[in-house]
Amino acid sequence: MKYKVEIWVSFNYGAWTLSFSKIVELDFAPFYGLIFIESSESNDLLIEVSEGIGRNCQIQYDLNEKAFLVDVRNWWKHAVSDETIDSTIAEFIEFGYVRQDTTDVVALKELMAR
Repeated sequence: MKYKVEIWVSFNYGAWTLSFSKIVELDFAPFYGLIFIESSESNDLLIEVSEGIGRNCQIQYDLNEKAFLVDVRNWWKHAVSDETIDSTIAEFIEFGYVRQDTTDVVALKELMAR
């Protein structure tokens, strides 16, 4: 049996959000402690399905869609560099995630620089 799983990952700084999603199929239901690992020739992407300092996670099941939703929210407590923002976006796009937010990245970088 295959399980449809929609993975959502967000990075939040105050009211600002960078949000990405991707639909995958698993041979098992997702669980807390699971780490999604994707690799390319030059990069690895690890998404940890767990709670922790600066991270909140939920696993939900949509009865209508018959699909799991894994929602991982990360909080940037302090300002991050332009490079961190750019590499975060580039990394998720590289691995086939769709950007779901409408955040003005230039304005976010200006806020972080203050």
